Amino acid sequence: MLYTEVASNPTDRLCDIEALAKIAHESNALLMVDNTFTTPICIKPLALGADIVINSLTKFLNGHSDALAGSITVKDMALYEKIHATRMLTGTSGCPFASWMVYRGIHTAALRIKTQCENAAKLALALEKDPHVSLVNHPAVVLADEPSGSFDTQNKAELHQLFFHLRDTFDQTFVIVTHDEELARLTDRTIHMVDGRIEQTTHPASQPQT
Repeated sequence: MLYTEVASNPTDRLCDIEALAKIAHESNALLMVDNTFTTPICIKPLALGADIVINSLTKFLNGHSDALAGSITVKDMALYEKIHATRMLTGTSGCPFASWMVYRGIHTAALRIKTQCENAAKLALALEKDPHVSLVNHPAVVLADEPSGSFDTQNKAELHQLFFHLRDTFDQTFVIVTHDEELARLTDRTIHMVDGRIEQTTHPASQPQT
């Protein structure tokens, strides 16, 4: 079996699912794709040749991180029967309440995830121009040393997560993004955005050293 995510974590590099499916099938192997970060709202790996798609429903599809659940999706009935038999014997069925919570979240998934993707792309492009940021990982940003014909430059997948590195710090980048100027002044890890531009960046690494 060949296993991959759609977008690698934490570098957000995209994989070529069609190419990986070809490699797997030529070797008589299955391709399993973890679609948790991109969700079926953004990409449908089964349509690109994947045999098995898994999702952590706890995260973006549920949307509230208040239920523990996952999914396995296949298009081949024989493969389904094999997985289903093991699933039944190992007790992986979701509890009724968690299932209802995920069902509730899926109703708004398309609206939420599309908006998150648009906002993440805007933020990635804005952060790329900020002098306090040394590197942004997101498909909306093409690295300067990336070949123009590479898979990443040709396939700007929608993605609602991004990672970035602040200059002169090894801190994990947990940052509040806000349009509220007053909130931006009150916290020490804040990005204040106005009309898609970064107006102010607050982080211990950006403060004068005493």
